[in-house]
Amino acid sequence: MLLTEPNDCLEDRPTKYTIRGLRYFLIEGGTSWLESLRIIGLKQLLWADRDVIVYALGASHAVSVRHREKQVTELLSCSGHFRADQYLAEMAASHPFEISTTIHGMSYRFRLTLHTLQGNDALLGRYPHEDEITVAYPPQPEFATPVTRIGWHIEPGVLRLETLHTYPEEQSGVRTESIIEIP
Repeated sequence: MLLTEPNDCLEDRPTKYTIRGLRYFLIEGGTSWLESLRIIGLKQLLWADRDVIVYALGASHAVSVRHREKQVTELLSCSGHFRADQYLAEMAASHPFEISTTIHGMSYRFRLTLHTLQGNDALLGRYPHEDEITVAYPPQPEFATPVTRIGWHIEPGVLRLETLHTYPEEQSGVRTESIIEIP
């Protein structure tokens, strides 16, 4: 797992990420297609007899929940290489939205909001260091360093995930909140 602090940036060629190109997907089935995306950090978790993997990707994220042969993945990304018949939901992330559904016996709620950057942008929740991924990206000379923050909290029947993705060149950020519950 590769984790960086906001002052330590990934060494990489500059890539311009924009909110305009960002899309949300809820995807059913395997995740071999994730290998085609830039996985920067990940954390594997066990929750209520389910395997969960939280991924930091480029200026985006994915969270995959697998229980026996059933798997569902939330993806916020500008790209993805998977079959259209795997989509359970797809939305442009350039406007706030909420999704609520039941899938594979799990109640799934997702909310995306946009905000203006304040300079000290952080997750709203408080998470122990081991329950958070923070990744900084190569800075652009005229803008602050883009950062992705992911935090999660596990309870017996509830998995809560919060993300924050900053886009300094647009003076904006994207915040997501996911709540997955099982009976």
